[in-house]
Amino acid sequence: EYGKKTGAHSTMASSVSGDSSVIASGDTVIVVINETKYMFVPIGGKRSVRLKRDVEFKSAALIGHPYGAHFSVTNDGKVRALSVEEVRDVHKLFGLDTAAAGVDNRDMLLHGDAQALTSDDIGERRAAGVDGRSIVGELVSKSATFAARTEFSQAKYLKRKAKKYVPTVQVLRPCARTIARAMYESDPRSIAFLRHDSLAYLLTGANVHAGGTTIVVGGAGGLVCGAVLERLHPTEGRVALLTCRKQRTALPAIKYFGRSAQSVSYTH
Repeated sequence: EYGKKTGAHSTMASSVSGDSSVIASGDTVIVVINETKYMFVPIGGKRSVRLKRDVEFKSAALIGHPYGAHFSVTNDGKVRALSVEEVRDVHKLFGLDTAAAGVDNRDMLLHGDAQALTSDDIGERRAAGVDGRSIVGELVSKSATFAARTEFSQAKYLKRKAKKYVPTVQVLRPCARTIARAMYESDPRSIAFLRHDSLAYLLTGANVHAGGTTIVVGGAGGLVCGAVLERLHPTEGRVALLTCRKQRTALPAIKYFGRSAQSVSYTH
């Protein structure tokens, strides 16, 4: 089959075109949870983002913040924007001083009673609604070995505890690179296992440029087609999409570029 799209600039979503650097209601954003899990999230209304079984927050809480910002989420769903220092240094996130770190770990003995705070104690605090940062702070203060650890070892410990008790998220703008990475991490089969760096090589090698005419075969679930459209923006261009009949609407990635599978016109 032959599919065709024209006038790439006329229907691209504002959130993809780069007209705004601020998250707005109606946008679809990419939420990265603890630097490992990727989610596509519509912004606005009563939509919630579930980070884990007992932690979620309203997507509307992100409105007005810049793309690329990091946030910490409390157990009761409150969102707090993190500073650059807190993102770069996990010690700053918990208000700890790195000057007190040990020189090396050679004399540190790891044993079962190094932590005075038990799992039952932690469970009680979480049930009572105690903030995750407070729990991690108490874990640090009641650890017999934390102060003796090196700064690097302390950072590893804090990052591990932060993922468990203080989940953080980063909000990214959907574009060819971020969409490819998010879909590869969540469902690589849907995009034919195409990595974001391979997609960049593909577009460069095919000399896809603004105002050009490009033929896309298959399209890896619409990812290649959407990436080509992004390259054509904001000038006029044409894309010919060649697929088999059963793949006519199998374009899951297209919607993240501000398009829908129904916007493709087909001829036989």
